[in-house]
Amino acid sequence: MNKILATIEEIKSKDSISIIKLKSDLGIFYTTILESPDSFTTLKKGKKVFFLFKETDAFLLKEKLLKINTIKGKIKNIQEGELFIRLILQAKDYEISMLFTKIELDMLKINLNDAIYIFVKPTQIMLEY
Repeated sequence: MNKILATIEEIKSKDSISIIKLKSDLGIFYTTILESPDSFTTLKKGKKVFFLFKETDAFLLKEKLLKINTIKGKIKNIQEGELFIRLILQAKDYEISMLFTKIELDMLKINLNDAIYIFVKPTQIMLEY
């Protein structure tokens, strides 16, 4: 599980769904929570939280496509298995671990020290507070 420190910038809610805007050293991220603000009274603008995402919840990109939920980094380590490859991405002070099939990486031709981007969908981000 990848864990990034962030600050809540904004909370927008409708019925029992909330979209939370987060600001971290790695950029602006959005997450969705299936709760209304009344049920999570500890989450407020300015509060520091961690956002988390699984190794399998990121899309690998060679170029930046979106301004949100995107992390730029450099491939620090490639651990090859028979079917899967684990990439370790260095993004500022964070090491982010990602798991991909060999097929995905063969198509992108990723090498050690390459600069890449990863995108995480807002629905795949969890909060820890």
